[in-house]
Amino acid sequence: MQTVFPSKIDATSAAPLIVAGFAAVAACIVIAGSAFPEKWLIVALILLILVGFPVWIITSTYYTLTSNELAIRSGPFSWTIPFSDMTAMERTGSRRSGPALSMDRLRIGYGQGKSILISPDNKEEFLLELYARRNELTRPPIGTNNQSINAGSGK
Repeated sequence: MQTVFPSKIDATSAAPLIVAGFAAVAACIVIAGSAFPEKWLIVALILLILVGFPVWIITSTYYTLTSNELAIRSGPFSWTIPFSDMTAMERTGSRRSGPALSMDRLRIGYGQGKSILISPDNKEEFLLELYARRNELTRPPIGTNNQSINAGSGK
């Protein structure tokens, strides 16, 4: 059984994407005013990159919990993290890049020093489901910003 959690979206993360979209449209209006038909190819490319790509990211960033792993999808990018590889979870407001559309984030440590930032829309439900799927006997208390959330060894 799979459970899908969409990414939380906040203005801090969405604003740059919206500004890029408006900038792309403005650039296209200027270029389209040209009398040369071949400029439409440039217009189409600008729109595709500066409008299409952010829309793709916003509409397809989500986190899927399966019976043994966390699958993360954000536009063309994807990650799969087996529960057994998870070493730590903590709340963070890090501005580091990651498949998170909100600054209300979780940092998941896994493997040998790797980590990824995510921002599930319903963080409490996500964590409860994650702990249940990792067969935790009790759910550790959830910390505040920058406090670890014990991930245990999980199996």
